[in-house]
Amino acid sequence: MKRTSLSLLLAATALLLADNAAGQAKQTVQGAQTFLQGLAENGGSGGIYPRYGLIGKATFDGEPAFLNAWARGIDNIDEKGKADPCVTRITVLDISKPGAWSGGIRWTASSNSVALSASLASYPAPRYIHWGKAGIRRESYSLKDGSDMIQYVLARYTNPQTRDTEVFGIGTLDASLVDRIEYAMKFLQASCDTSVSTGF
Repeated sequence: MKRTSLSLLLAATALLLADNAAGQAKQTVQGAQTFLQGLAENGGSGGIYPRYGLIGKATFDGEPAFLNAWARGIDNIDEKGKADPCVTRITVLDISKPGAWSGGIRWTASSNSVALSASLASYPAPRYIHWGKAGIRRESYSLKDGSDMIQYVLARYTNPQTRDTEVFGIGTLDASLVDRIEYAMKFLQASCDTSVSTGF
């Protein structure tokens, strides 16, 4: 009797686990894109901060700074106008209050200590990030008094035409959400990297 009860319990547990696994969505490149698009919808909300920027176009007290602005819309349409889950197109940029972030601190681009070598107005939307050629980094930035620390996951992409390093990133105060953003971006990078076909 005990053996029969144990067998039934094990069978029920196996069915429950199988149903749970079947109910989870399969991870896909398009799924990662949809996740990021949902976060960046309408420029983010509820503590979500999507940004676009340029590396090497600003300095703060002589140190390299990340010149950036609010990314208020993204999709996955490539330069030819075709849907491509390996490309994120930044469709709307709000450059009214650009930032120049350096040394883990968020500064306004108008700060006296900030020197600009380019204007974000020279980089109008749309901008494109090709995930297979992007590098993914996590960075934290706070206000100059050390408050309001926000973690960002940044995808850096070197534009082959201009050789500029362009960046798309999403920041949040939610540590678990930062992990999910980082995972989605690294999933896109790994899935879209055509060099993996070499086996290395």
